[in-house]
Amino acid sequence: MDKEEKQISPNKEEFVDKPYNQFPQDIEGFYWIPLLGILLPIIVFLSYAFPAMDHGQPLYMNAAGEQVGKKNFYDLCFASTLSTVLFVLLCVALVALCVPLVLASFKKKFREYKRFNALFTPALAVSAILAFLLPVIVVYQIQTADIAYRAAHEITVSVGATTYLFLGTLYMFIPMLLPFFVLLWWSMANLIAYSRAKKAQEAVEENEKEPQNDIENEGKEEKEDAEEHPLP
Repeated sequence: MDKEEKQISPNKEEFVDKPYNQFPQDIEGFYWIPLLGILLPIIVFLSYAFPAMDHGQPLYMNAAGEQVGKKNFYDLCFASTLSTVLFVLLCVALVALCVPLVLASFKKKFREYKRFNALFTPALAVSAILAFLLPVIVVYQIQTADIAYRAAHEITVSVGATTYLFLGTLYMFIPMLLPFFVLLWWSMANLIAYSRAKKAQEAVEENEKEPQNDIENEGKEEKEDAEEHPLP
């Protein structure tokens, strides 16, 4: 019976993650996990290479009547000075985002929680803001040019003023929203890490107080005992 129970009983050994999946803050040498974060700018730049707007709906992007058609987002970004400046700033922010990731892969001191956050979080926040703002500015410029061209050439077929953004393709919305969701995930991860660190610190402080409390309690008990049973 004991033998059968031993065979069917589940393994009670505690699960321990493999060392190469753990975050080796105290280990020198190359660590590849942080480099996965470089996928974010890669996805953004690749998405910009595909058609940004629905070419089934004719949209005029300048006074010359040039249509958005199958133009990719790179073409649209360089169509005006403002969008060009925003795109350059986004590139700088994404490069700055990669710097702490590379440093954390090769130097253990950059894997420290506070040091890594000080470099990574601001770059991620700026990237998320610019990645969201750039398509909005580009679509607004297309809307302005399109409405002006239709009015100048008496084109009766119009596009609703609030629908231009929704004519964007998935290749525009992915780089527009992905950095924001990564920032949201990173913020939640930081809040959880902070909460756990705070609880751990409180547990340490509580453990440090216990011996002192024990000494104080023993002193009180001795005092009370002496008062109840005074020596003759």
